Amino acid sequence: MYIWIQLGVQGFVGLMLLIALWPTDKTAAKVLRKWHVADPTPAQVAESKVYLKRRRLLYPWLFLAIGYGASKLLPAADYFVPQILLTVLAGMLLAELISAARPTRGPRRVAVLAPRRVVDVVPAWGLVVFGAAAVALAVALVVARPVPVPSLIALAAVVLAVTGAVRLAVRRPTSGDEAVDAALRVRSGRVALGLGLAMTGMLVGGSSPGGFALLALCVVLIGLGWNLVTPPVRAEAPVRG
Repeated sequence: MYIWIQLGVQGFVGLMLLIALWPTDKTAAKVLRKWHVADPTPAQVAESKVYLKRRRLLYPWLFLAIGYGASKLLPAADYFVPQILLTVLAGMLLAELISAARPTRGPRRVAVLAPRRVVDVVPAWGLVVFGAAAVALAVALVVARPVPVPSLIALAAVVLAVTGAVRLAVRRPTSGDEAVDAALRVRSGRVALGLGLAMTGMLVGGSSPGGFALLALCVVLIGLGWNLVTPPVRAEAPVRG
């Protein structure tokens, strides 16, 4: 009986999340401006709106599925809020991955002449920090006694999801408006990597016996993840006198 109540609550929260985040022309234009598409045209706004809808339509279902899976695989938490935050982060990450894998409707552009690199979408420092944190956490979990298998499964899922999402953001076919495609491609890659870093930090905090150093590492990883989900600072062109 309890599992049905839990699923009902999570389904309701997921639905409220969808309603709160449902994109409008205003929010779609705001996303483009945030990711450095100045003065977006109506066609560009429409393309951004489709991009957002494809992701946010997945949130309630992923929210529900991940909540159910977490209740079966992960140890029961003593408090509810961290479990909800982990479910939201995982749902957003999987939504980026699944949406990036779906074929794009509409006109497709020819491939760019210069090959697109991973560092054109996400910063190299983010990849290095995420890789180092994931390897260090995996080693710590493997040598722990008893081995926390649910945490290892969660870490593996995070690494696979981030790797797939970033790769798809780099490799998927170019489509629609070139400026919009580039901006949303960077957004997908950075959000996936940022959420991966934040979730790794949460696993560090939840899988360790405690201590100031581990708490500081958890906070640092979550902070770096937050830095990644924000747009990169665009360098201003030098003024010539």
